Amino acid sequence: MKRIKLLILLIIGLTFTNVDAAQLYELIPVDTPATIETEHFIYKDFYYNNNQMQAEGLNSNHVIFPIIENKTKEEIPVSISFGVFNKDKENIGTINYCSTKDKYTFATKTIGPESEVAYSIPVMQMDLADGADIKDVAYISVYDENIKCSNVNSINDEGKTIEDLQKDSDNPHAKVDKNTKYFIYIVAGAFGLLILVLIIKRLVTGGKTQQDLIREQYQNITPHTEPVTEPITTPPTVPITQPVTQPPENSDLMNMFK
Repeated sequence: MKRIKLLILLIIGLTFTNVDAAQLYELIPVDTPATIETEHFIYKDFYYNNNQMQAEGLNSNHVIFPIIENKTKEEIPVSISFGVFNKDKENIGTINYCSTKDKYTFATKTIGPESEVAYSIPVMQMDLADGADIKDVAYISVYDENIKCSNVNSINDEGKTIEDLQKDSDNPHAKVDKNTKYFIYIVAGAFGLLILVLIIKRLVTGGKTQQDLIREQYQNITPHTEPVTEPITTPPTVPITQPVTQPPENSDLMNMFK
């Protein structure tokens, strides 16, 4: 009877316990299979293939996915975001993968509705932080399914623990990809340079505006003088006199007075 109870407990345990099931933001040792289910995918029995010969010869390795299942009723790309960690459990690289933006793979670009594919994703030296090596990878951790299909790897994760990254995941603004970070630097630098130019210009001009300077230059070229106005005088009126004319001597009028 006791043996029957133990057998029943064992069957129940095997039925409801998946020994290789893992969670997001869980450190998984290299060469250790794990299965993670997300909203759109089931990544079954995947593992980081820690091939030392490939690491030394090609400076790369692969994450092997024997099965990726598309849970949806739509055709979607293969996508995932995961990080790799060294023996001290510090992040040394983050890969945001999307099959439709992978120019070098000959594998299928999409998974059909409720279908499965086998897949492998490379982890290359260029994906790692400065000073890190492919041979340093000791753990892998899946962050999310990257359903928005980003293919720009983050540099903000480097050196962080999985606990730090999980806290950052609650803040959508915590992660900034490399191109976005460079753009922010450029904009901030240009704005700072503009402010510096305005300050220097204000010091040189003594705080005067451009209109003030133009007005001063004009005054130096054409001195300002008040117009001279003369009083308006009315000319004196001269009486008009008619000249007195005398009649000629031989006229009848003159003869009458003689």
